[in-house]
Amino acid sequence: MSRIRSTNPLTDDVRTADRIRVLQRYRLAIRVGDWWAGRRDGRRGLPEREENTQWMRRLAAQNREGCQAVRRAVDRNSASAVARLQGLIAELANVEEHLAELTERLDTLPEEPSAEELAVRGPAEAHASEAVLATRARRRHATILAAARSNRDAVLARRRALLVDVELVRAELDMLHALGRTQAFRVVEHHRRRLHVYLRALVRQHAERSRVVDLYDRHPVDPPEWATATSPWTTEPTPPTITGSGRWLELA
Repeated sequence: MSRIRSTNPLTDDVRTADRIRVLQRYRLAIRVGDWWAGRRDGRRGLPEREENTQWMRRLAAQNREGCQAVRRAVDRNSASAVARLQGLIAELANVEEHLAELTERLDTLPEEPSAEELAVRGPAEAHASEAVLATRARRRHATILAAARSNRDAVLARRRALLVDVELVRAELDMLHALGRTQAFRVVEHHRRRLHVYLRALVRQHAERSRVVDLYDRHPVDPPEWATATSPWTTEPTPPTITGSGRWLELA
């Protein structure tokens, strides 16, 4: 039976060292290890002077490492979209400038040619009547006016297309950020469960329960700042500054 591939880009085709593991199971072997470590440290009367134990620091470090792996995967999967977004916004700026120039030029063109233009005679128009000259001048002016409007309309259409493309890429980046947040919170929840099992066993074995009963509240396992923030691609009018590794600086 073939394996059904996930549609989550953060769990597919990422580097082995940074592979994101969806932590849906708290495996029995890990649970027993946390429980045993809690009983051991409780019997030893830990923590003594410090606020946390080596096992607690270990869980906190594993939580940070897991969230950092998620962040690296988000950055890596976002890199191509970030490059596209930066290119689109740079092109949009050029289009806006060009549009302003075309609009200014169009505004200087009158709807009708001037009296001087109506009376202009070309080399082959020495014997043409004034009515013929005026008709030809109006035709030339209409051609110039239509070309200017056509150029402006084409640039306007390109501007609208670019704005749509920008929003599509932003939506893609928002989706990746949301997936990263979900994965990071799964990592955090997994380590919160482990810490709870460890501390419950520690408190039950500890001779001074009143001193350690609130260790869980005093040492919470929290998600990283970037996982609790709104996607920068939604909130910022222009893309956040990107480092060479594809990481956005605001949430580094």
